[in-house]
Amino acid sequence: MNQEKVGKLIKKIRNERGLTQSELAEKIGVTDRAISKWENGRGAPDISLLIPLSKELNVSVLKLLTGDIIHDEDKAIINIIDKKDNIIKKWKYLFLLIVNIFLIILFYVLYQGYIIPKKYENHKDYGIVIIQSDSMSPLFTTGDAILYDKVDINDIKESDLILFKYETGNDLDNFKYLSIHRVIEIVNDNENISFITRGDNNKNNDRYLVNINNYLGRYNSKLSSITRDILLCNEKIRKVILIMIVLEIIGCLSFDVIYIYKK
Repeated sequence: MNQEKVGKLIKKIRNERGLTQSELAEKIGVTDRAISKWENGRGAPDISLLIPLSKELNVSVLKLLTGDIIHDEDKAIINIIDKKDNIIKKWKYLFLLIVNIFLIILFYVLYQGYIIPKKYENHKDYGIVIIQSDSMSPLFTTGDAILYDKVDINDIKESDLILFKYETGNDLDNFKYLSIHRVIEIVNDNENISFITRGDNNKNNDRYLVNINNYLGRYNSKLSSITRDILLCNEKIRKVILIMIVLEIIGCLSFDVIYIYKK
């Protein structure tokens, strides 16, 4: 209810009917101060007063509610309904937007968390590992997921970042963890290539040379934290998360299909 418009309407009709504020107030059982307050737009009649006020002013309750002298009351009712319908539509569109944003996020999680790992985990040309130290900080930190290329050791150049198994002792078959460091120098010894490496965060070169026995590949790219988090989960949890994501995607798509069908 627009109090200012309603007040002007009450004042206009009261004057047309030759009533003073006191006379109108007496007829409907209120004070003249209340009438003055309404007409100045500082208040509005109580809902219980709308019917007696409409009778004294000889106007419909609808006119009092809208503040307009409308001869076509059906049109006024339609306008009120249309306004409410537009508000409902706006909320529907907002909800539809939220659903589709959520759908895009779900697809992104599905791609980063499942499609990429499944594509590269057992790929002949690529591999995925989780960084297990901060030796390359700030470029990589512990827990980052790394995609690497399984390129030939002869294609490696100085300053390349290479992935290798790091020995814990003199036994070359005893590998504790994987590491990714920068090639500082390439050593050719009787046609056997090996590399002197060092982490960007380390002061000294690595103790052991990287050669054909412990070399794995060359750094390709850093993967998203979503991929890392999914990879760190055990297989059962990964399957549960996958099922939940797929069900939510189906639900969002179903909502879109139903909405388009109704439209």
